[in-house]
Amino acid sequence: PLLRIFPQRQLLMDGTAVESAFALLSAKVTKPMRRIRRQGFWFCVKVGFFFLLVCAVAGMGYAEEIVSIFRKGDPAVVATGAAALRWQFITYPLGAWIVVSNMMLQTIRKPVRATILSSARQGLFFIPLIFILPYFLGLKGVEMCQAASDMLTFFLAIPLTCGVLAEMKRKEAEQLQQRQS
Repeated sequence: PLLRIFPQRQLLMDGTAVESAFALLSAKVTKPMRRIRRQGFWFCVKVGFFFLLVCAVAGMGYAEEIVSIFRKGDPAVVATGAAALRWQFITYPLGAWIVVSNMMLQTIRKPVRATILSSARQGLFFIPLIFILPYFLGLKGVEMCQAASDMLTFFLAIPLTCGVLAEMKRKEAEQLQQRQS
């Protein structure tokens, strides 16, 4: 059973049994599995991007109302929170690429790339930016810090992920050529 291979605490730490099950399926990677993975990756990125885009557009229009749910009666806090939320909504759709890339890198056993990518958003980029941006931009720097971190994480995720996708495609082509020979 699944729990013998992956301890129960690992399933809970991952947050999803799907990721662990996908890791089990990737033990022996065949040509169709590589193609299915690439197709699945692109499907998830496209659907996630458009879903998050719709959420971001809706959220941009209702930023004050969303912040007011958590803090009523303080217009300065609502204005600052709405500005920060709008900055976050600008980069919100990019989260599809970042999250799906990170999940794929974890499940296909690319631990170095996955660790770099998973630590980039809140550590590698956010920590320096939270000191640098407010120094130069004041409150505006605080408001835009997470969005800037997400943008930089997206730029980092592109080469980390595209290299792996190209490798998958190359291996698939090699296997196809070997079968034809």
